[in-house]
Amino acid sequence: LSLTKTKSQVLIANFDNQYAPEYMRIATALRKAGVPTEVYYNPDKLGKQIKLADKLGIPYVVFQGSEEAGKGVVTIKNLQTGAVQPYYGQLTPEEAQAAGYEIVQ
Repeated sequence: LSLTKTKSQVLIANFDNQYAPEYMRIATALRKAGVPTEVYYNPDKLGKQIKLADKLGIPYVVFQGSEEAGKGVVTIKNLQTGAVQPYYGQLTPEEAQAAGYEIVQ
């Protein structure tokens, strides 16, 4: 099965469907900020989700599991450099615009 590359810049990883509303809120905020974003809809191991993002040409994976949610942090992983960057805040549309600038620069 061959996968077509996507224009998305971010994949929101899914650890648990109980966090689906938060994943959708983050995706919506990033999209409003002009960052093409996809959400991984089935809970799965992070490694599998990162591999899919890489195959699709998505350069960033954003994840928030129970540990991150408890701290109010979203983690952004750059798949090209391997850098992992925490982002503190709710990713409102205004914050997402700032984060989006960081993501696509």
